[in-house]
Amino acid sequence: PCMDRFFFVFWLTREDLPMSQVRRRRARRSASEWRSIMGRFERGGWTVAEFCRSESLAPNTFWRWRRKLADADKPMSRNGSVGKAAFVELADAAAPAPVWDAELELGGGVVLRLRRC
Repeated sequence: PCMDRFFFVFWLTREDLPMSQVRRRRARRSASEWRSIMGRFERGGWTVAEFCRSESLAPNTFWRWRRKLADADKPMSRNGSVGKAAFVELADAAAPAPVWDAELELGGGVVLRLRRC
């Protein structure tokens, strides 16, 4: 048998590798932790890239949570979409209000009656 090639097997641990080659485990953060992170960003005057580097965050994760928290602060409409709440003026307050009756049959023998006098 020819022994012109040698194979070396050695084991590397995470401590043996340079930091650029070590894959970090993802930190799982709660929404309240992300709110705290966003607060630090707002108070710090950093660029997103600088802040993410200092906090060891991926910029895409930063932006995803920033959108998620902004959407969570918006009111929900009845159909589940997020949007601004709006009020519609139905009548001029100075004009005399007309008298009216409305009746809505909801089914199952339930009737909703509205009256304005």
